Amino acid sequence: MTDRQQRKKESHQRYHKAKMEAFTEIKTRCAVCPDALPPYCLDFHHIDDNKETRIGQMHLHNVPKLADELCKCVVVCANCHRKIHWGNEPCPTTTLSRKFVESILFKHKSKASGVKCEIFQFNGSTCTSRKVSV
Repeated sequence: MTDRQQRKKESHQRYHKAKMEAFTEIKTRCAVCPDALPPYCLDFHHIDDNKETRIGQMHLHNVPKLADELCKCVVVCANCHRKIHWGNEPCPTTTLSRKFVESILFKHKSKASGVKCEIFQFNGSTCTSRKVSV
């Protein structure tokens, strides 16, 4: 493996890990049932059929596009997710907040790129931050 291939592989691993950490922070509780569950038991459910792609296939490099897709979703536990698709449970209509989702995604993206963001200010869908190298 060349040095370039090794750096690319390491970069991919850092961004994948950061995306999973961001998802863990976003997945706080099921929107249907009151059960307190760990993040790996929670799913993103699209409330309608206008999704572009699966959340798991998207990359953290493009935060606005990932945030767009996450804002079409609601967090539900695996059991409630199956019930919604089976038709036994009504689908919640309150989706994730864009400001909440973007703040978490930008924070984890900056960690993956080796830059620590200390201040977040939102201007539309962009993040301006004071950057300090880690």
